[in-house]
Amino acid sequence: MNLSSLRQFTARTRVSTTISPQIRVLRDGQQILKAYQASNFVQRLRGLHGFPELKGGQALLIRPCRSVHTLAMAYPIDVAYLDRRGIVLKVLTLVPRRGSVCRGAHTVVEMAQGSIQSLSLEAGQTLSMDGETLT
Repeated sequence: MNLSSLRQFTARTRVSTTISPQIRVLRDGQQILKAYQASNFVQRLRGLHGFPELKGGQALLIRPCRSVHTLAMAYPIDVAYLDRRGIVLKVLTLVPRRGSVCRGAHTVVEMAQGSIQSLSLEAGQTLSMDGETLT
């Protein structure tokens, strides 16, 4: 799929901006993010394409997932890879037109740029979803 066809696909599958985040992402029992969830094939393929740019405190939870890209995106995002138990394996800022993979990951949390720093998110921490681990 080339960049032009990816943009056309993204335009056809645009997500309504009226959808509100449905999942609370917690660390040590405290909510740190409200997340949209991408759990079916089309939602995972689309990722943040079709969403308005995320603001602080918002995220996209993609599972199962172990790799992401920003091929047709115009802005960088922060990414956290989690294993099946919700343990953060890797955090990074992904600039436009790049990809990233994390071996052992089961879930990806895509966030607004700067979220890693503002949340002091780092490898080894455990995140949960509405009080349950992200399995």
